[in-house]
Amino acid sequence: MSGWMLKRNQLKQWKDRYFILRPLVLEIYQSPNSSTPQSYINLKGCTTRTRQTKKLGFCFEIFSPSGNNIYSRKGLRGQFMWFNKCILIVKTSAERDHWMQMIDDLSLIHI
Repeated sequence: MSGWMLKRNQLKQWKDRYFILRPLVLEIYQSPNSSTPQSYINLKGCTTRTRQTKKLGFCFEIFSPSGNNIYSRKGLRGQFMWFNKCILIVKTSAERDHWMQMIDDLSLIHI
């Protein structure tokens, strides 16, 4: 599964990113033509839940119930920063529900 979603960054700004869902990993790209992911989310043990948002669209969150960090990103000074949740927005409730179901299903795979 792949597609565009808005992702909230550490400054609470929304950025349009392209996502590719693979077993236990959600890869984040700047565009579908990018050769390497900008970052990725480790889905092992993660779950999803809907969120309210003031932004147009349908919001959900990927998080680790145990509080573990699930993804990293280079910070403004080039250092890696770790986060325990990722907040995303899609255009329709059906799209949100599909992403959430697929992520929840793939996060349970044991390799």
